[in-house]
Amino acid sequence: MRLLRESHAVSCCVVSASASMNDARIDSTRACVSVCIATEPQRRRKKPYAREFFGRLIDVLEKAWGGQWADSTRIVTGMVTKYHGHARLFTITFPPEYEANPEEVSWEQLLGETPWNGVILQRQPLPHLASRPPFPV
Repeated sequence: MRLLRESHAVSCCVVSASASMNDARIDSTRACVSVCIATEPQRRRKKPYAREFFGRLIDVLEKAWGGQWADSTRIVTGMVTKYHGHARLFTITFPPEYEANPEEVSWEQLLGETPWNGVILQRQPLPHLASRPPFPV
């Protein structure tokens, strides 16, 4: 069964998969879903979306701080800890062992669309929930 959906003048299709589908139909389904995902409208960059980034780990090349670290290839990992709605900036906080001040970055810098201090920030993938230890009851 095939369902077509019009969304923001973009045609997306979703095909329900069954065990009896042949490889050709599965390949066309993957292509269709890939096109749909690639053409989804950009999410509104507001507080509800910003909350999804709280606690996310961000990898930053140490050379972003310049000076004695300008030639460094070491990666420093920080965490998104705040969102300042009026200024539209996120705060990334680093562990004490790095001796780095918290840094503010824009949406574009956090999403890797533009560089921050000459480097592109890398968001670490979210760990699968099953790999986390259970919460104490």
